[in-house]
Amino acid sequence: MENSHKREHTKARIINKSLEFVKSRSLEDFSVREVSKELGINIASINYYFSNKENLLGEVVKAVWKTSSDKIESLYLEELEKEKWSFVDFFEKLFDYTHEISDLLAFVIKHTLNSNLNVDRNFVSIYDSEYPTPPGTKTYRKVFIKELGSHVPETEIQKCIHTFATFLTFDSALQYSNIMDKDRHDLDDHPILGRKARKEQFIKMIKYQINGLRKEFPA
Repeated sequence: MENSHKREHTKARIINKSLEFVKSRSLEDFSVREVSKELGINIASINYYFSNKENLLGEVVKAVWKTSSDKIESLYLEELEKEKWSFVDFFEKLFDYTHEISDLLAFVIKHTLNSNLNVDRNFVSIYDSEYPTPPGTKTYRKVFIKELGSHVPETEIQKCIHTFATFLTFDSALQYSNIMDKDRHDLDDHPILGRKARKEQFIKMIKYQINGLRKEFPA
């Protein structure tokens, strides 16, 4: 049992150090050799746990997805504890959170595009699902059901989830990317590109989706 705990601890250290690496530098600069050097673990040991660089990066992606999903669930639980439920408040906090981790989302998207495509050019989910699984999917489903009721078809709920989650993920990642120049944060007050304007557009999208389902599938 002790050896098992030690192995899991070592794997976690490698994943966490790799995550620090891609946050502070870039996916292209990721080096297993440097990770092993900083941890004082030889490369052979890292390969023992992960076989190769791609598998290690895949585990980093899973760690980001799990952490994000846990945080999104906590945002939902916080909203439930309030005297009055508000799906708008939840999604506003969600927007703020995803932009706080824009560097991680940019890494995940780039890695997924580089490595996790099948022969049909479709995303292969890191959770072995037929479709890509945005972080927080289970929580989003709870939000839609709480707001609309359980009678709304599952397929319609999943369509909405993938629509807004894709928009949100790519929006935050693009703000982090080099598409904008080094002074991109000066655009925060821009009427179209600014964070406030984009947040308003995101909330409009959510309201449109929920109101559309409410009209199509009345309780």
